[in-house]
Amino acid sequence: MSFNDLISDRETLLHRLSELMEQHRHSGKFIGLLLFDLDGYGAIREKFGGMAGDSLLKLMAERLRLGIRDQDFTAHFGGDTFAALLPEHESVRTVAFAAERIRKKLAQPLLLAEGGGLVVGISMGVAIYPENAGEADRLLTVAESAMYDSKMSGKNMCTIYRGASRDKADILPLAILGEESTTGIAELDDQHRELAERVNDLYDLMRSNPENRPEAEAMYDELVRFTELHFMTESRMMGEAGYPLAEAHDREHRFLLEELRALESRIVAGVELHAFRMLKDWLVDHIEKADVPMGRYLYK
Repeated sequence: MSFNDLISDRETLLHRLSELMEQHRHSGKFIGLLLFDLDGYGAIREKFGGMAGDSLLKLMAERLRLGIRDQDFTAHFGGDTFAALLPEHESVRTVAFAAERIRKKLAQPLLLAEGGGLVVGISMGVAIYPENAGEADRLLTVAESAMYDSKMSGKNMCTIYRGASRDKADILPLAILGEESTTGIAELDDQHRELAERVNDLYDLMRSNPENRPEAEAMYDELVRFTELHFMTESRMMGEAGYPLAEAHDREHRFLLEELRALESRIVAGVELHAFRMLKDWLVDHIEKADVPMGRYLYK
């Protein structure tokens, strides 16, 4: 069985989430949205190789599929990030119990042919509809915020979002850069924060005034130009430091710029959830998975 046969993708889950929220709008029942990363996944890939990392993802997808109810829904969000939807719950309490049960099942010891026995922690965040947010994109942002709390609190735990009322949750920024996104290089971290601010400003504009295409196009063009400048800064620093993965990193930059330009028509046409999630993930994933390791090398 292939990985794609085991689990759905991000866009399918977000579409399903929107459907479930509409169905639950007047039902009095709750939906749990679980988002989680595998603790130490990058170190496992470095130690045992890419095949071991792929095997681990497949095992986790299988465990997740077997650990849920028939009405639940799961997805792979990319990299080592997974999500699950838990509809039809009678209370916030039952969502919390179900989430912790799933986390414990996923965190049980496992056996990889390439890496032997492993125990992989699960850093999970949980957002609950209608308790935490009234829109699908806001609910996902809340779940991400809770997941980051799990990471910052020691990892391998489940955090139920309790940081703000629903009204406050609805104004959380789309792109959130936590401590795990810090490279240690002041110039790069400043540019990363500006990139996040530009993405958030564009999102806020399109939510408040989706018909304002001229301003959105101008903001998007500025985002592309600043991204090109940022990538040039990274290339310069990698060249000066003799970073061994510079060629692969630059190749990823070219691919990311192509993705960024391809998303423009979907973004400026109006608030499109999937396109904005892709834009946010494009930014945060690259920083955490590629720039942070590069920063460690440059900071030596």
